[in-house]
Amino acid sequence: MQQIFCRSLFLSACCLFFVVVLTASCSSKKTEADQPKKEKVYYPYAPRLDVDFSGGDDTKAKIVLNIWRSIAGGDLSTSATYFADSLTMVFPGKRISGGKDSILQIFQTQRAGLSTLQPHIDYWKPVFNKEKNEDWVLIWLNQEGTKPDKTLDSYAVHQVWKFDVAGKIYQVMEYRSQWEW
Repeated sequence: MQQIFCRSLFLSACCLFFVVVLTASCSSKKTEADQPKKEKVYYPYAPRLDVDFSGGDDTKAKIVLNIWRSIAGGDLSTSATYFADSLTMVFPGKRISGGKDSILQIFQTQRAGLSTLQPHIDYWKPVFNKEKNEDWVLIWLNQEGTKPDKTLDSYAVHQVWKFDVAGKIYQVMEYRSQWEW
């Protein structure tokens, strides 16, 4: 009699266990009806470009941050290996294109016009442009530079760094607004 009672108790416990497990798994699954309805968003403008972006390569963001470290230190030559042989840099009111060495020399000359330069990096985001098969790094920062006469130049800066399929930077676009002191 005791064996029958133990078997019944064991069988009841197993059944109860399966009921609890099945109930828990069924209640954790949400159906579409349980999900809140998302309203379709209608924008007042359509984008001129229909580009499909996905998450980018974090190592490309590290390259851009290393370049900014070189710029702050005053010697861009330590970052020359990151650039493609042909390079375009677009700044407000100025676009320069040409060979890597000549473009980096122009950039180095501009940097030499500042006794100090401090980038305050706000945020960066590596993205992958699926349409062009390119990695881009978007970076936002505040840049403070001191001229030899001790006057301060400050800019709010947004840059787009574009990498070719070989992993070299072929284009840098900079957008900025100057802060008046």
